[in-house]
Amino acid sequence: MVGHKSFLLLQNEYPLEGSIDVSASCSLLPAPLREVTTGFWRLLSDHSVVRYWVRMVNGVIYETPQSDSNRTTSSIPTFTTNAENEPLFMIDISTICNRTVERETAIFSTSTDRRFCFYMDVVSFPRGSDVCEHKRFLVGVDSEAELIKWVRTINNIIDIIRNPVD
Repeated sequence: MVGHKSFLLLQNEYPLEGSIDVSASCSLLPAPLREVTTGFWRLLSDHSVVRYWVRMVNGVIYETPQSDSNRTTSSIPTFTTNAENEPLFMIDISTICNRTVERETAIFSTSTDRRFCFYMDVVSFPRGSDVCEHKRFLVGVDSEAELIKWVRTINNIIDIIRNPVD
C-alpha cells in the first residue's frame, strides 16, 4: 500500500469486521497529448508584439521568455530555477473555449507579425481570485507550415479532451 487515506463509512453495520481493498490505476495519456511541440509564438495586441518560446506537452502550453541567441526551434528548454527558462504563464488546453482554433482572417495582412495568425479564447482564474476572466490570445507564428502545425495540434488535443474514447 502506498500512502494512507482516511475515510468515513456511512450506513454501516457494527461491529465492522474484515477489510476493504481499494484499487486504482492510471492509464497513459493519449499519444497526441504526450508529444512535445515547440516553437516561437508572437502574442499580438493593438500596441505591441511580444515573442515567446512555447513548449506544449501533456495538454499544457508553457510560454517562456525568449532570446534568438539561445533558442532554436529544435531545442527543447527544460524548466529549472533559472529565471530565463521559467514559464511566464501556462495555458491548459482544456480551458480553451473555442470549438476549434482557427486562423485569424479578419486581420490578415501583409504585415509579417500578423500574416500567419490564429486565435484562442481562454477562461482563466487569476491567482487569489474567484472571478473568472475571458482572454483572447491572438498568436502569430513565422510561416504557413508553423500555423498549420499549431492549429492542427491544438485542435487534435481539444478533440481528445472533449470527446474521450471509452
